[in-house]
Amino acid sequence: MRRVLHALVVWAILSLNFGLQAAAGAKPIAWQGWSEDLFSKAKSEHRLVLLDLEAVWCHWCHVMELQTYSNPEVQKLVGEKFIAVKIDQDSRPDLANRYQDYGWPATILFDENGREISKNRGFLTSQEMTKILNLATENPRALKEPRIETKAQFSNQGILSDALRQELQSRHENAYDLGQEGLKLKMKFLDADSVEWSMVLGLEGNTEQESRARRYLNQARSLLDPVWGGVYQYSTGGEWTHPHFEKVMAFQAKNLRMYSLAYAIYQDPNYLNMAQSIAGFLERFMRSPEGAFYISMDADLKPGEHGESFFSLDDAGRRAAGQSQEATGKFS
Repeated sequence: MRRVLHALVVWAILSLNFGLQAAAGAKPIAWQGWSEDLFSKAKSEHRLVLLDLEAVWCHWCHVMELQTYSNPEVQKLVGEKFIAVKIDQDSRPDLANRYQDYGWPATILFDENGREISKNRGFLTSQEMTKILNLATENPRALKEPRIETKAQFSNQGILSDALRQELQSRHENAYDLGQEGLKLKMKFLDADSVEWSMVLGLEGNTEQESRARRYLNQARSLLDPVWGGVYQYSTGGEWTHPHFEKVMAFQAKNLRMYSLAYAIYQDPNYLNMAQSIAGFLERFMRSPEGAFYISMDADLKPGEHGESFFSLDDAGRRAAGQSQEATGKFS
């Protein structure tokens, strides 16, 4: 009887949702890829362009797909006024580099001539998205961000001037978080360039920079997955204890290189263990049957559901919950 009642409740909810979508004239968004004739098509159809630049491993991208882009009002607005483009940022480095400051997901709106109307960082609720879409069609000037174009200036010298070298060194010094270690950022991760420069200065006799490099490396070990190996992408809140669980190849490569260098220089077995753990993860989980490497492992076992409970399990628990084979680069 309970199963029958449960089925009736589920059917009623689904029916109500379908009825609301039908009443609103909403249809699932017809996503397409980026194409050379995108803006020619936008002109001929008198539409704006919505670019959803996401990452396949990104938790909040999944949530936005399940919540925001499934909202009937959002679907109706997009269907009537926009050409909707969805791009995985790993597949388009040109777009990813242009909009990387807006995180993933990044939501960019263009007019029919390809001019940016609005650039939006991270997750947007359906209410926020509805407001942005309405403004874009009714009063796009209200959305346009002030943009200061800076002209690149190239040095006519072959080496750094003393003044520029001092400025860069000062930036390096001031960017360091002496309380939490690492850079003064809300997201904590191993910044390879910063660590390597401190290591170089340490080799030249700067003991404070050597100490800084080692403290940074030690804290960044917090991002290692103790069960499968590999490093999580970053930790939030300005601390090292709130990881986002996606494992991205670029971060594995940088961490593998830095901990290998650190072991070669400092002979600390902890650094060797880090390098071996990352290498083992890549071989076991990220190598395809053909010998190539996948680019990421998703943060979520189920799209939109936070992965903390899954990644807190041991190996047997994770496999029982959904990971059935090793070299896939994604949950199966």
